[in-house]
Amino acid sequence: MLSLVERIYFIHIPKTAGTTLIPLLDARFDADEICPAQLWRELVTLPQESLSRYRFFRGHFGAGGLKPFLPEPPVYLTMLRHPVSLTFSTYQFILREPGTRVHHLVRDHNMTFSDFLDSPETREKVNNKQVRQLSFDFQYDPDTGPIFLSTDSRAAVDQWIENHEVAISTGQRLERAKRMLHACAWFGLAERFDESMALLSWIFGWPPLGQVQRLRVAPGSSNTDDLPEEVFEKVLSCNELDMALYQEAERVFEIRLTDMLRDLGRYTEPGEVVPGAFVDNPALVSQLLDRHYRHHLEAQPLAQENLYLSLKEPLLGSGWHRREQAPADNSTFRWSGPGTESFIDLPLQGGQEWVLEFRIVHALALDVLDSLWVTANGTPLELEMTEGTKETTVRRYRSLILAKVIAKKSSGPVRLVFKVNRTLSPQSLDPANPDERQVGIALNWIRAQPLL
Repeated sequence: MLSLVERIYFIHIPKTAGTTLIPLLDARFDADEICPAQLWRELVTLPQESLSRYRFFRGHFGAGGLKPFLPEPPVYLTMLRHPVSLTFSTYQFILREPGTRVHHLVRDHNMTFSDFLDSPETREKVNNKQVRQLSFDFQYDPDTGPIFLSTDSRAAVDQWIENHEVAISTGQRLERAKRMLHACAWFGLAERFDESMALLSWIFGWPPLGQVQRLRVAPGSSNTDDLPEEVFEKVLSCNELDMALYQEAERVFEIRLTDMLRDLGRYTEPGEVVPGAFVDNPALVSQLLDRHYRHHLEAQPLAQENLYLSLKEPLLGSGWHRREQAPADNSTFRWSGPGTESFIDLPLQGGQEWVLEFRIVHALALDVLDSLWVTANGTPLELEMTEGTKETTVRRYRSLILAKVIAKKSSGPVRLVFKVNRTLSPQSLDPANPDERQVGIALNWIRAQPLL
C-alpha cells in the first residue's frame, strides 16, 4: 500500500495509452494532491514552493526530470509499448495533429511512413523514444536546485532543458533506461493492458479496475501487420535500443505477473484454483484482486458519524470516469461507465442503521436514470426521490441502510453498487461531440449519517 507521505510520478511516454491510464491513476488521489502540470512549459512556471505539496505527478518530464524539483525521489510508474506500433502511432498522430512540432513537414511534403523514417528531422521524433525518456536526467547545482522560468515560451523551455540535460553515450542510455525500468514500482505494457491494470491493483492494494474503455485510440494505429518488410526493418533499425528495452520489460513483466498470481492464492476459497496465466481466467483474478484490496482496507478506521464524499477524495471503487466540474456550482461529479455497474466502498461502522443520500446531476437518457438500481453489500435499497421529478435528470435520492446489512463487527467497507440498464456515448447522440466515453449516470456527491 502507498503511504500518505509518498509521492508518485507517472513517467508518461507519449502514445502509450496515457489518455486512458491517467484518469485511473488520478482517481487514487485527492484532487488537490495532483500536480496540474503535465508539460515542461507548465511545470517550470509553477511557484517552486507549491510542488512539494503534491502527491501525484504525471507528465512528459522524462525519468529524472522531476528529481531536482522535489525534496526526495518519488515512486516511479510508467507504461511501455512495442516500438513498432509506437513508432507507427506517433507518425499517425503527427500527421493528423497540426499542433505537433513537425506536422508541417509531414503535411507539406506529403510524407508516407517510409518517408517519415528516412527524414532526419522527423525520424528523430521516434528514434529510441522510450529509452530516451527513461534515461533522461538533469545536471544541476544541488545547493541551489533548478532555476524556474518566468516564461512558457516553447523555445525558451527547450533551451533550458538542453542546457541542463545530462549528456550520456548511447550505450549508457540503454543501461540507465533498464535501471529505471527495474526501479519502477509498477510498469505496464500497452499491448497487455488488462494484465497491466491487474498488476497495478495488486502492487498498490487498489480495487480492481474492471471494464476499462480505451480512449483516443486512432483507427489502425496499432495495425502494423501490413507494413512492407523494408519499412518494418527501417523501424527496427532506428529503435534498436527500444527493442532491447522492451524485451527486458517483457521478461520482468512475466516475473511480476507470476509473483502476483502466486500471492493471490492466499485469497482463494474452496473450489477456486488460481490460473497459471491471467488470460486463462481474468474474472477469477479480478475477484481475488478485490479480496486483496478489501483485506488492505480492514485496517482503516470506519466512520461512526456523518460521512460526506464530494468525489474530490481518492475513489474507493471502480467503474467511474474522470472527475469533472459542474458549470452551475463548480462542484465535482463523475460519470459511471463504461460498463453498466459501478461501485463505491463506504467505511461505515456496523451495528447501526444509516441514512444514505446521493445526488445525480445528469444522464443522457431518462430511461437510464429510471433504471437505476442500488445495492448495499448486495442488498437492494429502496430509493426515495427527494429532489427532481421523473422528467428531470437532476435528482436526489434517499434510502435507509439497515443494520443487518452491515455486520456489527464488520472490518470492511459497505459496498454501494450502482447499476443502470445501458450506457451511451455523447458522440453517439451528437456526431460532432468528440466525447466517445460510454457513460451512465453523473454522480455528484454521497452522504451517510447514522439514524438517530
